[in-house]
Amino acid sequence: MPTRMCSLVTFVALCAIACGGVPASEDSSAGWEATTTEEGGRTVVRTISGSVWGGVAELVEEAVIGVEVGEEPYMLGRVVGVTASTDRIYVLDASIPTVRVYDMAGEHLQDIGGAGDGPGEFRQPASLNIGPEGRLYVRDDSQARITIFEPDGTLVDTLQFEGGLFLLGVPVVITPDGTVYSPGRVDEGEDFSNFQIGMIPRGPEGRSGDPVAPPDFGIEEEGFEVTVRMRGMVNIALFKVPYWPEEEWTMSPTGAMIAGVSDDYSFEIHHPDGGVTVAEKDWQPIPLEADEAAWHRENTTAEIREMSPEWVWNGPDLPASKPAFARLGADESGRFWVLRAGSGIYNPECSEDPEEDGPPCWTDKPLLDVFDLEGRFLGSVNAPEEIDIFDDFFVPPFIKDDLVIAVVEDELGTIQVKRYHLVLPN
Repeated sequence: MPTRMCSLVTFVALCAIACGGVPASEDSSAGWEATTTEEGGRTVVRTISGSVWGGVAELVEEAVIGVEVGEEPYMLGRVVGVTASTDRIYVLDASIPTVRVYDMAGEHLQDIGGAGDGPGEFRQPASLNIGPEGRLYVRDDSQARITIFEPDGTLVDTLQFEGGLFLLGVPVVITPDGTVYSPGRVDEGEDFSNFQIGMIPRGPEGRSGDPVAPPDFGIEEEGFEVTVRMRGMVNIALFKVPYWPEEEWTMSPTGAMIAGVSDDYSFEIHHPDGGVTVAEKDWQPIPLEADEAAWHRENTTAEIREMSPEWVWNGPDLPASKPAFARLGADESGRFWVLRAGSGIYNPECSEDPEEDGPPCWTDKPLLDVFDLEGRFLGSVNAPEEIDIFDDFFVPPFIKDDLVIAVVEDELGTIQVKRYHLVLPN
């Protein structure tokens, strides 16, 4: 189908507040310029320069929950989910396990749920979210169920799903009509060696409708298959090559599916009505420096050798530059966040020996770009380096309007939950 070029669209900075949105890592003083193209039934919005916000937004810290030593409700362990209402912060701590409830200043108010297999109890909780009606949704992968609570902790209902998958970092999504989606196998076949993960609508008896699947881009992710023998059983463990491109996706509470391949700064937005918008933007690849690459290679080798001591590197080497983006996330305000790996940051306090405990020698400066679901580039957020968006056990932050709740780790390794205020430019 021929490409039809539409007019160049420019939004001046004065519309930034009215248009809403969140930031990225570029400066823009004149406004947002983009081209809109209709191609193959898809609307392609390509940002040429600037941003709707007209500058870089800031995250201003306003409250901290979590201490190294102190009262038990403030000593956080393995936090796997955070969410918030207008006056409450909810923290799912899987090490207890329970949902800790705090006010906006960080004062502990109560706990919801506890360890066990009974109603309202958790065995291996994996995510936490809040629905449009204010109810809490706790996904427990070990018990293959989602437990629903009123904000005061009253048990409401339980939704079942298929067991066998343990997926951290993929939260439950509740759309405005109350449909509850959780991650699972899009297909229901018996082939466990090759299957697709998507978002499945859940009801009291299990699946309650058609799944929402990310598009299949057909890429081959670079990595290693390692044979592991444990307790008389043979398993195949998969390890990825650091910084190689991957398929990334997230589901918005609006029901839209956002997906892309991280070798290009381009994202497909599949709307619930069947329409597709493509958001694109120019980007400059960030080099992967030699010392940084060498450390990641040694660290990956040491990790694999813990399971297979005789293993040697037998696949592709690390790429020369970092991918266009590392993760995608959708917030509660109709925006999606692009989490990017910036330049490497070296920690001189680390141990160069990957087998020794301690902080990593290399981390990535976090870069955050924000778009709306119409494909417009809203702007960049100046992200605190304490928000380690590239941690393997990264917990998606809760974001709604100008409220951001994120899990961080301080220089002593203390787990904390912080409340930030998103301050737009101008």
